[in-house]
Amino acid sequence: MSSRQESACRSMLRIRPRPVEASLCPLPFPPAHVSRWAVLANPRAVFRVAPIPVSIERDEGWPRRVGAAPKPAKNITMKTGCFPALSLLAGVALAFPARAGVVGHWRFDEGTGIAIHDASGNGNDGVLVNPKAGTWTTGMDGISAALRFDGIPGAGATRVTIPDSPSLHLTTALSFAVWVRPDEVGRDAPLLDKEGTGQACYWFGLFGSGNFGVLLDADGNMPWTILDRDQGSVFPGLWTHLASTWDGSVVRHYLNGVLLPQTASFAGPVHVSDNPLVIGANSPFDNTAFKGVLGEARLYNHALGPEEIRTLVGVKPGLVGHWSFDEGGGTQIRDDSGAGNHGVLLNPTGDTWTRGLAGGALYFDGTLGPGAAYVSVPDAPSLHIAAEISFAAWVRCDDIGRDAPILAKEGEGRLSYWFGTFGLTSTGSSPGNFGTLLSNDGNQPWNLMDRDQGAVPQGQWTHLATTWDGTTVRHYMNGDALPQTRAFAGPIRFSDAFLSIGVNSLYTFAANRTAFKGAIDDVSLYNRALGPAEVRALYRAHPFRITAVQPESGGIRIAWSCIAGRRYVVQAATLATAGGQWDFTDISAPIEIPADYVPSTFEYQDASALQNHDARLYRIELLP
Repeated sequence: MSSRQESACRSMLRIRPRPVEASLCPLPFPPAHVSRWAVLANPRAVFRVAPIPVSIERDEGWPRRVGAAPKPAKNITMKTGCFPALSLLAGVALAFPARAGVVGHWRFDEGTGIAIHDASGNGNDGVLVNPKAGTWTTGMDGISAALRFDGIPGAGATRVTIPDSPSLHLTTALSFAVWVRPDEVGRDAPLLDKEGTGQACYWFGLFGSGNFGVLLDADGNMPWTILDRDQGSVFPGLWTHLASTWDGSVVRHYLNGVLLPQTASFAGPVHVSDNPLVIGANSPFDNTAFKGVLGEARLYNHALGPEEIRTLVGVKPGLVGHWSFDEGGGTQIRDDSGAGNHGVLLNPTGDTWTRGLAGGALYFDGTLGPGAAYVSVPDAPSLHIAAEISFAAWVRCDDIGRDAPILAKEGEGRLSYWFGTFGLTSTGSSPGNFGTLLSNDGNQPWNLMDRDQGAVPQGQWTHLATTWDGTTVRHYMNGDALPQTRAFAGPIRFSDAFLSIGVNSLYTFAANRTAFKGAIDDVSLYNRALGPAEVRALYRAHPFRITAVQPESGGIRIAWSCIAGRRYVVQAATLATAGGQWDFTDISAPIEIPADYVPSTFEYQDASALQNHDARLYRIELLP
């Protein structure tokens, strides 16, 4: 395999090259300790076909290198084609062997019906009770399935019921973890609940004014032995990762991967009950119910550690802010870093929400003054960055001849850091330059003014990054390091100013205010200096996806989300059963997407696909 294949950004799926329906379904990777997957035909039907072991080694792309560190989940779709006899099935799914400590993992990726599959390997499948129009919806990525609960209590409440089993008798330790987007937070809202008259065991959910936590009971009777559900701050309309653990002694809580300071003591053991486990309501009492969307739920028979929680969330070391703008509407801006630095979109217009790389983005019209659209992120300790820093963002500049902040934390006497494009020729810069401003005393002028780097093209998506390692400032454009560096001794001054995206918002006078004009997507802020390989990985790991695979005209049509002005190549491989390794080869010449290309997807026809009777894996590679 070439180094280009090993390191480049990829999106792929495996299909049986036969004229059958093709549909996408994301399947998360298993934990690092699972190296063998089993392919099952129609795994959610009453019957099951014996698993076929497939060994898969993983690295940053696919196939994974042996011994490589695990990476966050990608999307992969498995299609019909393990046996010729199964070629009429709609699809084939990956099923994981039972994983140590995971007693239930409900991904809700069925997308329809009432059968809810447990991906832990323990067989704790559930039944969706009282589904309604809109119960099946899309998840956090806008593609995968999720469940919407209407919050109406009573016997008609929408919920998932999972029959009791010995693996759900968690007496000495446990952990809960969910991805959730509540529509309402001011209520008693169970997410995972095992209780009943004289059979209270454990409860995990939302409570009060946006708090969350657990109820645990040692004897099965009310009141609960421990009531610890006043943790954190969960906001309506935002996807949030919640987790709580109990190690047999101490209860801990995590919000978006960040350990919260407050703990509680519980000696245990947790009472054992033969009541079912219920998701979304407190059955059998049926007097409280969750209102919102649940994207994933996990239950463990041990206490996860902080690093394990961070891995579940996908938190990257040093990442203190990641704003993907995939909400697609509204004014709440989610921080996916796990640091909880969520923002608010102010002064949006009808054009502010726009199409990004593979989801939403924000368009800023360049308006100056108090009415400018921008994102405001409240000050927080995690944004006080002193010793090292990195910025990264995808931008499409519509005006490269202006002072255009992408991300800034500044104000009069409160200068800290600034990252953006700068093309004012009156200052000696050239249109399309970019870079950073850094301050070590908070006052004007900035101690470091280094924003005359590169040549950002107008009207094209471009990836920009700047790093400072405590000594040297470096800049990157589309993953490539630029030759010019600057020295800055630091430290960066702490500022209590809020962080803004799109404007230098604390300067309220039009004469001093500056604003970005164009689209901004996938902004990241780190409290350390990324290395060249990490910046290159950010550039190549933009979230493009295969959006369709359809047999037609004697071949296979592959479509994927694309960026205008970028080059891609389509690759294919057949599965080698010995070791489960794939040998990819290019089946297309480099495909250059025109800079003025308007559609969001591009297509390629694999005319020879149906001539091959082996299962085939497709991959799209972004070229430098």
